[in-house]
Amino acid sequence: MSLSYQLLLHHQPYSSPLVFVVSPELKRFNSKSLPHVFGGNTLCLHTLTAREIAAEVFADTLVPWAAEWLFHYECWAETGKWHGGGIHPSPSRSNSSGRPQASSVKERLIEAGRTAFGSGVDVCTLLTNYA
Repeated sequence: MSLSYQLLLHHQPYSSPLVFVVSPELKRFNSKSLPHVFGGNTLCLHTLTAREIAAEVFADTLVPWAAEWLFHYECWAETGKWHGGGIHPSPSRSNSSGRPQASSVKERLIEAGRTAFGSGVDVCTLLTNYA
């Protein structure tokens, strides 16, 4: 009963992975910002450091976590209440754990998008959910 989503996952050694919803465009509830996201609307799925997440298998962690985030997002988009729980780290915790700055996030998403979808991809269209 849920929508189908296309995700872009980008990981490079010694940095936190980015998970981004490529499509469909994410709705807002009463024009509110998306809940539980980092800069660039990358999904906030974990508080692990880059080193801790590197030891995990993404198919066993980030992919199911993203699916759960999307479930809670769909509930939020209808009700305006986030029931997904979780801890959103403070900016200092995020930065110390390897969370990239906003300009770096956009560069990484552009690079990942071109790798996944080809060099001729329309980056503006691809990053519809980027904020």
